Amino acid sequence: MRRHLFLIIIATLGLTVSVGLVNYWVDPLLLYRLRDGGGNLLSRIDQFPNMRLYKPYHVTRLKPDTLVIGTSRSGSLRLSSGGDDRYPAYNASMPGLTVHELDAMVRHTHAGSPLSRLVIGLDFLALVTTEPLSRPGFDDRRLVRSDDGFHSADFLLQRMSDVRATLFSWDMLRQSVRAVRRPENLPRRYYSDGAWSQVGMRLSGTAGYLYNARFGLNVKNLGSFRLPENIELLADLLDFCHRNGIETTLFFTPVHAFFVDFWYRLGQGDLWRDAHAEVLRVNRAVAEAHDSSPFDVLGFQAEEQVVAEPIYPRGQAEKAWFGDGLHYGDKLAGKIGRAIEHSPHGFGLVLSEHNLDVYLDQVESISQNFVSSNKGQVAKLHRKLADVVKLQPIR
Repeated sequence: MRRHLFLIIIATLGLTVSVGLVNYWVDPLLLYRLRDGGGNLLSRIDQFPNMRLYKPYHVTRLKPDTLVIGTSRSGSLRLSSGGDDRYPAYNASMPGLTVHELDAMVRHTHAGSPLSRLVIGLDFLALVTTEPLSRPGFDDRRLVRSDDGFHSADFLLQRMSDVRATLFSWDMLRQSVRAVRRPENLPRRYYSDGAWSQVGMRLSGTAGYLYNARFGLNVKNLGSFRLPENIELLADLLDFCHRNGIETTLFFTPVHAFFVDFWYRLGQGDLWRDAHAEVLRVNRAVAEAHDSSPFDVLGFQAEEQVVAEPIYPRGQAEKAWFGDGLHYGDKLAGKIGRAIEHSPHGFGLVLSEHNLDVYLDQVESISQNFVSSNKGQVAKLHRKLADVVKLQPIR
């Protein structure tokens, strides 16, 4: 009996060690063998569900000089600026990133190695959505707020839990097998600087617009949209950036004109305008408290040739600035990146409390003109949304 029990223990240990060795060798999340050029390795599997696990560890390992962060609408932005011999810029954007998660990730990155520069992509829906505070996969214990936090019991216990989950688990073994097989037709390509680009066309054209209008806009929870809590969090983060000398740029992530009109037809037009005004207000107020200049806040929504492009059919999606109306591709990401890195800005507008109303009026006019010029197509999209939301009619 004892001999059988001993053999069972040995076999279990052997199997566990074997699983750990395979997961370590394949390392589908690059948690243990992260290095430059890791994009090919990250792209072996779709990393969308894993970002809240591996990105906190990646920034700690890479120690970027510049951090780009936002929702998935900032995920394709790649910056070249950097300093010294450190990793130049890392894109910590994640799908559905909340303002709470954004704040925690910035402080965690800075605790690992002080940031010189920060670029924040502001997503309207993230600014007005207060619940949940975080998305599945996020854990505050995985992120610290000071360099002492890396030695705290909570962080070390979470680190041990993550090691167990990423080395000695069957779930990760399945990920490792997929990574070795390298499945074809993955929807995105991932890069070692944290950014990603869309390569699949499954949610492009009118299908992508409908998907985002039905599910991405959370239309069933319109009544719970609120600004104050997230604006307060943003104000605290801007204060943190001023106190730590982090050069910061904020930008409102652009969307296709169809969605600006869509938000107005949902009765959220005033809230959309208020979100812009509140960001500029707290940006100025925090700067004044530090006897400093406000950070640049850029808007790109008035670039009519971009935001009012045709809604291309799926077969012509490669022509589009926006594949699905909300997420822009590498072409527009490049223009936004160059505008952020170079001043004066040749693309977009530096927003202030003095020019904001004119800018927002222009954006509203662009969206109305798009709808007027494409009434048939827009009305068809609205009819397909009639089962989930009631929209104000096209005038």
